[in-house]
Amino acid sequence: MASTPQFDPPAIGPALTFRRELLMFAGAALLILAGAAIAGAGHALTTLALLICLITAIPLVMNSRQLDLFSPWNYMFYFVILNVLVRSGFIDFGINGDVVDLNEVFYLDKPPAFMIDSMLVMLAGYSFLTLGYMLPANRPIPLRARIFTTEQFSRTRFKVALALMLLTSLGALIAFIALTFTSVGDFALGMLSKHRGLSDDLGEYKAYGYLRLLIGLSTIVAYLSYLRLRTGRRDRGFYRLCFALSILISLAMAFYSQSRSALVFVFINLIFIKYYLDGQRFPWRIFLIFAPIAVALFFVTSALRTGSGVELGGRLSPMTIVAPIILNNGGMDASKTGHVIDYVDQTQDYWLGGTLIQFMFAAVPRQIWPNKPVNMDTYIGEKIYGAETYGSAAVPPGLFSEMYMNYWYAGILMGALLLGMLMKKINNLLIANKRNRNFIILYVMCLQPVGMSVLGSGVSSTVMAVLMSGAPLIAVLYAVTPRYPLHRRDQTARSTASRPTPY
Repeated sequence: MASTPQFDPPAIGPALTFRRELLMFAGAALLILAGAAIAGAGHALTTLALLICLITAIPLVMNSRQLDLFSPWNYMFYFVILNVLVRSGFIDFGINGDVVDLNEVFYLDKPPAFMIDSMLVMLAGYSFLTLGYMLPANRPIPLRARIFTTEQFSRTRFKVALALMLLTSLGALIAFIALTFTSVGDFALGMLSKHRGLSDDLGEYKAYGYLRLLIGLSTIVAYLSYLRLRTGRRDRGFYRLCFALSILISLAMAFYSQSRSALVFVFINLIFIKYYLDGQRFPWRIFLIFAPIAVALFFVTSALRTGSGVELGGRLSPMTIVAPIILNNGGMDASKTGHVIDYVDQTQDYWLGGTLIQFMFAAVPRQIWPNKPVNMDTYIGEKIYGAETYGSAAVPPGLFSEMYMNYWYAGILMGALLLGMLMKKINNLLIANKRNRNFIILYVMCLQPVGMSVLGSGVSSTVMAVLMSGAPLIAVLYAVTPRYPLHRRDQTARSTASRPTPY
């Protein structure tokens, strides 16, 4: 293949820009009117959530380029709508369908007013996040590394790399099952999918992080195989086999370890990759096929999870499907933010940056360092939500909670500002390199979810996730990409042949 030139996508025409901005402002006006009506009816929580959505929509209105549905900011915006607006509306209006106990999950015996206070904190945080995103210039940042300036690859090395990663991930999955399989009782449907490696004793708790890392190689195989199936005609049978096996391994691990998000993102990431390979055309047909499958898998896994409020044998209703997706304390949750702020105020337990560097020693196995501090998710689950079992019931703090734990309110504002600036840098990288297929794989796996992940989970956990998926991918790409692109070698050969032979 020839080297793929970088490009700067064209701006939208004036007429289309005016039409889109008009629709945006009309929608904003309707939301403001709806918010005023809701506030007048005594639902301040939903009103503040609407205001947060309006603020985070500002970069969408100001964007003059071709609309990118899955740019870093747009991708984050969808989760803001789901985790902030929709969730707040369900809580504020008491919509739970008797599936989820709102007090047990969100209020924890506190008055509803405490969530309004935490939503005001989130409003300030999202305001600074938006400001941070708008401060850096829209300046494309082309990458000069050879894996991002060419799409050439060694056919033999590429096939060997895929085969080795596939066999490694399969072996790691078998080892993980062997180490975490407790008894034949696990064959029962209710035990087949559950949290693995649990313990009430921190010294005995084993997350098997390195096995999880090796099993994660299967997702790299899936995306690289799909890329070759889309762009090449040779060895299609081999790539189809690699793709099918890697998808099966990824789904088996996600289901076995009860990772609902991993089940869903196996399919969603493929849609993202196809979207960019097709020149930013949304694959509606594939989406309509995979969306019900992803929702069904999410529902089944939720039904097998203890305390989810959903049962496989129970009556199926829209609420039993929606509740596990919306009514949980994961992601960008206002109640979680409020509980963490109250806990820190009562205990004065400030970490002063300690949580931000946890990723530096997270790679040390607990077998080597038995007294290694628990990660922040486990700490929140234990101290605030009363969890007593390591490996389950962990609650990710989210950016605003984590920054408050470190540097009080100043940390929230500064952390949000810096995250917004980082997301603009990622967007500038995407604009300059989206025509390179290798970069698209890296973007979808590592860079696209950074904003959403930091906001909903935390800094160190996001850094670890990026390293665990990005480092193996980059290593493989360097291993299979020629050091000198073929067209350069041809030019050098022709230049050498034209020189006079020295005597």
